[in-house]
Amino acid sequence: MTKHHRFVVLIVFCVLFAISKMVAADNPAPRAFHNHSQFLGIETVTVALVQLRSLDVGNWGMINAMVAQAKARGAEFVVFPEAAYLGWLNPAVFTAADPIPGPATDALAKIAKQHEIWIAFGMAEQGPQAGGSVHFTFDSGVVIDPTGSLVLHSRKYSVLKNAFDPQKCPPPVTNPGGGCNYLSSPVSDIGVAQTPLGTTAILVCADAYTYDTRALDRVKNLGAQTILVVWGVTAGQVDQCGSSGFSAVEYAKQAALYTGSLVIGANAVGDRPYGRFLPSVYCGFSGIVTGDGSIVGTTEADPGVFIFQVPIAADR
Repeated sequence: MTKHHRFVVLIVFCVLFAISKMVAADNPAPRAFHNHSQFLGIETVTVALVQLRSLDVGNWGMINAMVAQAKARGAEFVVFPEAAYLGWLNPAVFTAADPIPGPATDALAKIAKQHEIWIAFGMAEQGPQAGGSVHFTFDSGVVIDPTGSLVLHSRKYSVLKNAFDPQKCPPPVTNPGGGCNYLSSPVSDIGVAQTPLGTTAILVCADAYTYDTRALDRVKNLGAQTILVVWGVTAGQVDQCGSSGFSAVEYAKQAALYTGSLVIGANAVGDRPYGRFLPSVYCGFSGIVTGDGSIVGTTEADPGVFIFQVPIAADR
C-alpha cells in the first residue's frame, strides 16, 4: 500500500469513527450505576451536594432546577440539607408537615423520575396527633431512587430539647417547662438499603455526631458502607463557619473515622430564621470523607450545586 493509499484509509477511518460517536450520542446506552474513572483506575459515583439557601426551602421550582443542574453535570446522586422542606425549627411544622410517604415525598419522587436520579433529602415529618390540627413532628431524612420509589426513611434520634422559639410553640406540643422540640425516634428505626453507593444509611445532622454514637453504632452494625447526612450545621456569625465546631465536613470526618464508612453530607447556607439562639447562620462547608478520614471534596459557604467523583469499593 502506497503512502497516499494509507493516508486515504486513515481519513476514512476517522470519518467513520466520528459518525459512530455521533450515533452513540443520539442513542446512548442505558446508564450504569457506576462511572469508571480511568484516571483513578477505580469505580466512582458522581455525587452532587446542594448547599440550599435557607430562604429557598420548600421551593419545589428551585429544588427541581438544582436537581436538573446536577443531572446535567453528570450526577447520579444528589444530596440536600436537613429540613430542606419548611425549614429547621419552623413552628409551622406542627401543622403543615406532611406524613412520609405523603405530598412532599410525592413531589420528590416526581423530580427523581423526571431526571432519573437518586435524591437524599431532609424534611419535617408529621407525627402523632397532639390535638386538633396540631401534630408532633419528626426531623427526618429520605432517599428516593430514579424510579420515584422511597427506599430509605430515617427519623432523627438526637434531637435538641426546647429548640423552637417557646412563644411559637402550639399548646398541644409545649413541654411542661415551656418550649417544644421534634420527637426523638429510637435508633432501632434506622435502616439501610442498596444504592449505587453500596449498603447505604441516611442520618439527620446530630445523629452523625460522635458525642453520642448510638445512631452511628446502629448503622455500623448494619454494615453501612456509605452514610448520607442531611446537615444543619450553624454558627452565630459567618466568619466562624469552617472553623472547628462549625464545619459539616469536620463532623463528617469524625463520623467516617468512627464507623469506617464513606460519609457524604450536604449543609444549608444563609440566615437561620427560626428557633432559639438567634442570630444564626447555616455554614455550608459540606463534604465527602472516606472511611480512613481522607477528604474527597469539600465546599465553602456559597450556595449552589457542587459535583464530586466519589470512589467506591470494588465489592459494593
